This record gives sequence, structure tokens and C-alpha cells, in this order.
Amino acid sequence: MANTSKTEEYNGTSWSTANDMTAHKRDGAAAGTQTAGLAIGGNPTSQRTVSHEYDGTNWSVSGTLTTARHQHAGWGSQTAAATTGNSSYVTSTETYDGTSWSAADTSPEGKSYSQGCGQATGGTDGLNHGGQKTNSSTYLTSTAKYASAVTARTVTDS
Repeated sequence: MANTSKTEEYNGTSWSTANDMTAHKRDGAAAGTQTAGLAIGGNPTSQRTVSHEYDGTNWSVSGTLTTARHQHAGWGSQTAAATTGNSSYVTSTETYDGTSWSAADTSPEGKSYSQGCGQATGGTDGLNHGGQKTNSSTYLTSTAKYASAVTARTVTDS
């Protein structure tokens, strides 16, 4: 798969081309909205600690991640985001305050290819679901809940 710097926006009906990102990347995570977006880490290797902010028109380089990340999850807003995991199945989690990334509570399990979801308008509370635990074809169904005032916990359904 090729890395690309192309940006497209969706208006509820159709897609349109927007200004290109300042770097080409893939396998990253994202947070925010169409007018206040955040692209987190990704490939190629030079982009794994780089995040970019989008203002609805242009991209700019923002805070540097403390852990190199691709194939990871992200959620939140442009000024309050979180990310966890990577292709090395780390348990480290980081939060972003609109300026810089810092270490946060660790995830209950290291995984890659997981999905994140949470508040797009503020706060780092969110969910991290699924993914792979090791470099295998075993996929996870577990979900971890992240809350800024509470330590991460694993939620399972039976």
C-alpha cells in the first residue's frame, strides 16, 4: 500500500478533495472533527512520532509522540486526544493537550490494529476495541475503557 498525503472531506452526501497533508502517511490513528482534526503517527518510519493538526483547510505539524506508533488506536479532539498500542504490541498510552504528548495510564493489554472511539469535542475518555495481541491471525474482542479520572479497565461481554 502506498503512502499518500491526499486529503478528502465528506459533506454528508459526497467527497471532495482538500489541501494535501504536509507529509505522506498510512497506518496512523486520528482524532477530532473535519474542522479541527488530528492525525497521529503512522508509516513511513519517519512519521511514527509525528502528529499533524488540520484546521479545515490546512495541515501543520504538531506535538511529537513519546513512543513511535503505527497500527494503533486514537480518539478525542484536537486539544484533548489519546492514543495507545502499536505494531510492537506496547501497552503504553499517551494523551495530547493540543501542544504536547505525555505518558498516561497503560493499557491492560498490548495490541495493534485496534480501534478507538470517544469524544470528538473534548476529553480523552474513550474506548479501545479489538486488534491483535501478537503477530498472528488471532484477533481480540476485548474492549478497554479509558477515563481521565479512572485507571483503564477491561470490559468484556458474555
